[in-house]
Amino acid sequence: MNDKRLRIIIVDDEVPIRQRLQLFDWSACGAEIVGEAENGEEALDLCASLLPDLVFTDIKMPVMTGLDLLKQISQEYPEIPVVLITSFDDFNYVHQALRMGAVDYLMKVTLRQEELAQTIQKARDWLQSRYSQKEYERAEERKHKSQLFRRMLGQPQLREQSQQDMLQNLLLPEKLPELPFRFIRILAQVKREDEMIVDQQLQELLILQQKQSRLADMKYWYWFSINLGDYLVWFPQTHPLEELTVTANGIIDHIRHSLAASMPYLVHDATVYAIISSEVTSYDEYRNVFRETFFWIDYCFFNEGNSVCVGKPVPMQVMDGKLEFELRTSFRRSLTDLSSFNEYVRTDFKAWMLKHRVHPAGIRMFLKSELQEWDSGSKDIVHDRTQLVQRIDQSATLDELISNMIYWMEDKRGDFVRKEIRRAKEIIQERLGEPVTLSAVAGEVELSGDYFGRLFHEELGMTFKEYLTRCRIEKAIELLQTTNLKVYTVSEMVGFPSYRYFAPLFRKFTGLSPSDYKRG
Repeated sequence: MNDKRLRIIIVDDEVPIRQRLQLFDWSACGAEIVGEAENGEEALDLCASLLPDLVFTDIKMPVMTGLDLLKQISQEYPEIPVVLITSFDDFNYVHQALRMGAVDYLMKVTLRQEELAQTIQKARDWLQSRYSQKEYERAEERKHKSQLFRRMLGQPQLREQSQQDMLQNLLLPEKLPELPFRFIRILAQVKREDEMIVDQQLQELLILQQKQSRLADMKYWYWFSINLGDYLVWFPQTHPLEELTVTANGIIDHIRHSLAASMPYLVHDATVYAIISSEVTSYDEYRNVFRETFFWIDYCFFNEGNSVCVGKPVPMQVMDGKLEFELRTSFRRSLTDLSSFNEYVRTDFKAWMLKHRVHPAGIRMFLKSELQEWDSGSKDIVHDRTQLVQRIDQSATLDELISNMIYWMEDKRGDFVRKEIRRAKEIIQERLGEPVTLSAVAGEVELSGDYFGRLFHEELGMTFKEYLTRCRIEKAIELLQTTNLKVYTVSEMVGFPSYRYFAPLFRKFTGLSPSDYKRG
């Protein structure tokens, strides 16, 4: 690795900068420039075709910025280190980029040959620390296989012989697996900020396990990475499903124990499991069989402690109107107090989910909608909703989703309100475009007007009129963002028949006129 000439691509939208970088003595640093790009998208194309060892990139570029390029390279080509070439006014982005995995940065204006040599050596050390020479070559091979495999999946339908040839090229220097065969897909689900470090750890573990190659008396198996935290294990010979299950369990157990020992802080945030594919009986089937495994990624949301999934899962249900009404009725009844909610999600909600197996995307959308509506009186609504969305979207399993909802609700302990006020909030949301008065709503919740007004203020920290105005403005913001309706039409739809009254209220809440907000 230390003797290898590093192949580098330069990414900058300014031609003079690229020309200036070409003037440095790269050969003296043990490197050569093999390609140039004007933006991140072109750079990704070069990464696919040239397979560079190192990428030097500007930060501010059209089409795709350097930070977005760094993110894409980290996901698609995790073995390629990235160096930033930056200006003084870009410096705020440098710390963010280093946290995202950039190995170093250089200043365009003051760059000297000595600094360039030091940075290239730093990148070389980074590569060397990850792989010995032999492992580096194997990593290059796995990287090539990963790219080839992703391209194969995107190819249109081909003749069986063509697919067999493509599969043979993918597996070289190994032979094609004996028919019929199965493969194992290993998946690790972690928080986005932990993906890189977990992927590095798992690749090292798989290298070690492949060397031992004694799991369940299997004589030989090989693997390559599809993406961060996503690996494919192949066996050159046919093995019974029982043996493959033992092997898969052995791999997963070893990974979990190793992660617990080396990264104990990730034990509760990492979900690692294996999928044993359906049986492939002809070489033209393998792409469709691989696509089947994607269904398990969502299905494992319900997988309670199982490490290994086999074959093709039963399709999940879509959250249709009937299911949504059924769940909404019970869900809203639980929102009277914290203990009732916690008990409900741990028992009735979980039982309902396991019974109906609704697709996770549908249930996430439902929960975000219901809880955001429930939290519409929050004093810090933007922060609270952002936190809620993150917690729901990052929940990899049903149990994790339930825990995250309870955790979020515990933090909102003071926001539980009496059922009369909750019903009043529902009435307001249902009738934003209609004349809504305190006395009318008080009558519907069976309270006197004076008492209802005092209670409303005590529970929500604002008057009935203030809350009604806020809800109308928030709805107006939503309509201006998501529709092409005229401003005066939006004004009427949210209960402001007079634009002259609507405009100053809107400006008070947003700092902009409705017309400026719509344009911006």
